[in-house]
Amino acid sequence: MSDKTSLTYTPLFCEENIWMLIKSLDKQSEIIPLDVLFIINPGNSVALFQQTKSNYSEPIIWDYHVILTTIKGKEALVYDFDTRCDFPISIEDYFENTFKFWSHIDSQFQALIRPINADYYIRHFTSDRSHMKGVICDDAFPAYPVIMNSKEKTPLTLSDCRNCNKITEELPLITPAEYLERIKFHRHM
Repeated sequence: MSDKTSLTYTPLFCEENIWMLIKSLDKQSEIIPLDVLFIINPGNSVALFQQTKSNYSEPIIWDYHVILTTIKGKEALVYDFDTRCDFPISIEDYFENTFKFWSHIDSQFQALIRPINADYYIRHFTSDRSHMKGVICDDAFPAYPVIMNSKEKTPLTLSDCRNCNKITEELPLITPAEYLERIKFHRHM
């Protein structure tokens, strides 16, 4: 799956784009959704390189961003609708391009990763889109209905995913380097 134009995508709704992507990948047994990665920090100002909205040499500052990691065979891949990188791309190449110069970026712009198991995300994530109401015009919202997992007693909201102070077993918070180590371990199991 390398043609992202055939997938459901709405600008500014990365958390829903990834939810829809996982739903479409469920049908492809050779690609196993692993983790939904919320790229966040306490100041809601994460610097990411190689994003389509940035110029080529500078990062863009997002309040948050959401991507998907998968396993295909023994290869870990990243799906990011908003990158100039390949779709998908190896996790090592993605992290090298996206978090470029990470150690030289001011701490207020450094990324943290909130990995959420893809199965958990599909079952629990709920989006009311309130964070975009009054920010963009109505016709810029996704054409499909809001994502509601009403069967779940404890829905997972966008606010839960973005809150750096909320750390649970399902919602850990780690650095990009720690996530890469975690993936290396997972691939060698």
